[in-house]
Amino acid sequence: EFITINMAALVTAQTCWVMMPHTTKLARPSLSTSRCSIVSLTNFPTAKPCRSVNSRWKAVHTPVPILDLAEFAEGNQEAKTSFALRLRDACESSGMFYLTGHGITSEEMESAFTSSRNFFELPTEAKQTFPCKKTGGFTRGYFSVGEESGSPTLFEAKEAFSYGYEWDPTAEPENPLQGPNIWPNLPGFGDEWKHPLQNIFKRKVKISECITDALAIALDLSQGSFSELCRGGDTISLMRMFHYLPFSSASATMKNNSLLQSVVGSSPHTDWGWLTIILQDPTVTSLQIFDAKSKAWSDVPPIPGHLIVNIGDYVSLMTKSRFKSPLHRVKINDRERYSFVFFYYTAFNATIPSMDKKQAGEHYLLKKQNVDDRAAGDDESVHSKSFGEFILKKWLEVQR
Repeated sequence: EFITINMAALVTAQTCWVMMPHTTKLARPSLSTSRCSIVSLTNFPTAKPCRSVNSRWKAVHTPVPILDLAEFAEGNQEAKTSFALRLRDACESSGMFYLTGHGITSEEMESAFTSSRNFFELPTEAKQTFPCKKTGGFTRGYFSVGEESGSPTLFEAKEAFSYGYEWDPTAEPENPLQGPNIWPNLPGFGDEWKHPLQNIFKRKVKISECITDALAIALDLSQGSFSELCRGGDTISLMRMFHYLPFSSASATMKNNSLLQSVVGSSPHTDWGWLTIILQDPTVTSLQIFDAKSKAWSDVPPIPGHLIVNIGDYVSLMTKSRFKSPLHRVKINDRERYSFVFFYYTAFNATIPSMDKKQAGEHYLLKKQNVDDRAAGDDESVHSKSFGEFILKKWLEVQR
């Protein structure tokens, strides 16, 4: 069955469409394959792209799979194995996939975005008065535009609010990545504002734990094989609530910046941890993934109700790059964008998996992001630090 539709509406909340080459016609996937469909990404019509770096960010067609987590979470052993095999394919190809059947309702998503918008719409002066902590690599609270960048030469036009596990403020942290959250202390920012954010964090922890069990099966191990490796990982994992500026606002910000840098949403990078789960603004296409074979970038447009999951450097290092930690970035255009990016980590004391120097250099966990593209292993022993110590170092590197 073929249906001709507007090119700007290739994805909907209810149906995943597959782009047919050189046509505006879309084929509806059969029900037998709907649990792991393919979205062929293209450069969807959007607002005029940003100048500088974004002017060269033309996307191409690259397939990104859609997995249904309910198949694993609620299915029998045969269903779990089937899901794990498709997860293996996704990890070996792009390292990124859409996720449905995750249990987060559309109402919960919208509540979280409402809280996010309410916060970021506050005057800059008000946000900058909020307490925050960014010492030693432990990050909580508000980060203003330009305070971070994954590249020493790019200006990231975004602001962020970081929070994590609700640590008891009267309890002594067990490691430097643990500690209490720092919430705004203003009228209108009490429990009703905070609850949707805490809920999204808890939900993504559960989703990460489920995917972790599936990863074990995908690697021909027993389901709970990574339980000890990730024990306590939820207490050091981090949620980052992002607001990406439209180009007009980013340009105004750059006029006050003394460095002649290119403006981006987020610099090209791989994620350092175990898994990353992204809740995207459903109205703006800005996330892009790099395809090593074609040497080209591809849009990863939001599909309403779906999450984006990508493999982190730790998993890629552990599997000797069999499972990909994808290089990705965020462009900016003439529309602002909101997102919730959740970084799921292993235990603080987990050791960094060994890998040869060339392969290690492909992972940003082992790169020096505040100087150049040298691998961290060039002048220090990668294995002299725990994973948690590396993460602390990384968050310090991206502060500007």
